[in-house]
Amino acid sequence: MKQSLSAKLVGNVEVDEFTVGGRQKDHYGRKTGKKKATLIAVESLGGGKVGNIYIAPIDNFKSETLKYAIKSGVANSAKIKADEFQSYKTLSKEMNIERVPSHKGKNFKELHNQIMVFKNWLRGIHHKCSNTLYFAYCDEYRFRFNKRNNRKAIFGHLIEAMLHSNPHPSPILKTIRAYST
Repeated sequence: MKQSLSAKLVGNVEVDEFTVGGRQKDHYGRKTGKKKATLIAVESLGGGKVGNIYIAPIDNFKSETLKYAIKSGVANSAKIKADEFQSYKTLSKEMNIERVPSHKGKNFKELHNQIMVFKNWLRGIHHKCSNTLYFAYCDEYRFRFNKRNNRKAIFGHLIEAMLHSNPHPSPILKTIRAYST
């Protein structure tokens, strides 16, 4: 269900990062520990409406990591809005990023709704996340969400993609994951 790398987000894009995983003692905020760090970008259409999304696992929250994750999912022409996290301050010198105070998520309502929906989807569908396959969960969610307005064609798109791709048994998926970070 991995989408084409040419299908990048355009227009007004909101970007944030979050962690997925249960509660851990002494791990708050942007500390990962055993949790999975994830970047999410959402096309904001205004009026509470959302276009396409980009969601991908990341190794950490450093500016260099965020830079490459954003570049792989967001077009260079997009106007990016992010919170005041220090890594975005560094990136705003290189990229078209506007830093805005989050005000506990009030300035990024659609983005935080998507984070909540993604986490609930993971809990409801997969119940437990495999570290080695987390990238596939992100790809599946992105595929389903971005095709939501064309539900009748999702199955056909999925079958077509499977017929035109090489088989990926579990050992190959683990190898792909190891080299995709």
